[in-house]
Amino acid sequence: MRKQINFLLIFLLVSTSWAVGPQEELIPADAKWVVHTDMEKLKASHLGTLIIDELNQKEGLEDKLSIFADVFGFNPLKDIEGVTLYGNDKNPENGVALIQAAFDTEKFLRLLRQNPEYDIYDYGDHQIHRWLDEKKNIIQFGTFANKNLGIISRSKEKVQSALDVVEGTRENLGSTQALGSLEEMPRGTFFTIAAENLTELTDGNPKAKVLKNAHGLAMFLGEVDKNIFMDIDITAADSETATQIQQVFLGIKAFLILNQEKNPKLADLAQAVKITVDGITTKLSLSYPSEDAFVVLQKMAEAKRKARQKKSHQCERP
Repeated sequence: MRKQINFLLIFLLVSTSWAVGPQEELIPADAKWVVHTDMEKLKASHLGTLIIDELNQKEGLEDKLSIFADVFGFNPLKDIEGVTLYGNDKNPENGVALIQAAFDTEKFLRLLRQNPEYDIYDYGDHQIHRWLDEKKNIIQFGTFANKNLGIISRSKEKVQSALDVVEGTRENLGSTQALGSLEEMPRGTFFTIAAENLTELTDGNPKAKVLKNAHGLAMFLGEVDKNIFMDIDITAADSETATQIQQVFLGIKAFLILNQEKNPKLADLAQAVKITVDGITTKLSLSYPSEDAFVVLQKMAEAKRKARQKKSHQCERP
């Protein structure tokens, strides 16, 4: 049962899906990054339909989801309306997840109380719960702001702050000009990333080297007329830096195209990406058929599966 609890919490934290648009009134004004997926738009898209159809073909999935719903009080594919991830720095302990779902809160909390490190704290009219994520060996805190909105963080203070924002006693993102890119979301968008102060957020992260001299990032991914679109704007300090960022992405694009024998669909996808500079902003844009994008996702998932199998076999060798 404890493994089931951990699975659920991992699922919620890696999900980046929420219901209807970036709900800025739920995000604190000092947030420096936000990740958002509109699950309703994703499921309604052609790409989403292909993904769901693929999942439904997996033998036994429906029974597993039914058992999951009986244990946790909701179906993760049908009842989760969304999850927002946000933070005001790069420290993962300060990140917050807002989960919007049709929860059976009593059933969920009965299960959570079985955790060996479970504890509970009063905060205003709410109760904050503490538990151990046994897989990661870290303490988590969480609460239900209402029956359809859960809050999770590794910091009790961040959960309290999130409650204050939801209750309207703390300034929210909608009352400021911060992360203004959230207001520019194109029609059909189902996934958004907005961030500022990237130099600080990416400091010490070798995987984000290309962004270390960038000030802001806005990414929109969605679908219109069965074509996936992606628009990324990376704002730099000056045009010279913007051009340097462009050159890095052009190099990545060329590498993917040159390796088309290994993954021709991914090479085609890279070929379709346009990389330009407009003043101090590096722009990446893409329009690509949803069915072809789905094939790319399938191949990437298969490659990851094979890599995991190979790693597992290597670990089993004496």
